[in-house]
Amino acid sequence: MKRWFSRLEDSGVICVTRLSDIVKNPKVDFEVGDKVDYLPQEGKGLKNLTIMAIAKGLYFWCFKKCIYLNKDDYYFPIHPDELTHHQVSKTKVKD
Repeated sequence: MKRWFSRLEDSGVICVTRLSDIVKNPKVDFEVGDKVDYLPQEGKGLKNLTIMAIAKGLYFWCFKKCIYLNKDDYYFPIHPDELTHHQVSKTKVKD
């Protein structure tokens, strides 16, 4: 996976650290390394994933899909609207 991501930039794709570097006024300014939950419009969501890359310049960019996650099909980018920041549950343990 790391080798694939390093080849993104070699192929002329623009990789950035923040979504706002390529999207003007995003709803959420995601950053590489953020923990997120993936909530697709169809299908089952995935929780507690890490943003591995944010990139512009591939075919998917015309659909504004630009966020790459650490999941099985990491090479398919996700649209930012399908992501939320992962919230850690803070439940108290009774003594």
